[in-house]
Amino acid sequence: MILGDTLVRLDQACDFIPILGWHVNQIHILHKCITLPLLNYLNPDIVRNNHYLYYIQSKSIVRCVMIGIAVPALLSWFTTDYVATDVIRSKRLA
Repeated sequence: MILGDTLVRLDQACDFIPILGWHVNQIHILHKCITLPLLNYLNPDIVRNNHYLYYIQSKSIVRCVMIGIAVPALLSWFTTDYVATDVIRSKRLA
């Protein structure tokens, strides 16, 4: 139980670290779509008795996707702004 609580707290902290949170939530989507349904089919007690797996199962897939979208969105905005300022600088020099 202590390990499960620790993993849940680490996961909650990772949601606020941009690149790490993106990777962790991509893995959660994989678990939610493949691993957890398989475990529920084989033995539903495994998920119910494991605090971390139960946490992943109850975590919203929308939340996982939105955290995954945030990093590429920020990177695209950064590159767009960087290119725009670079174009403005080159026009001033010309």
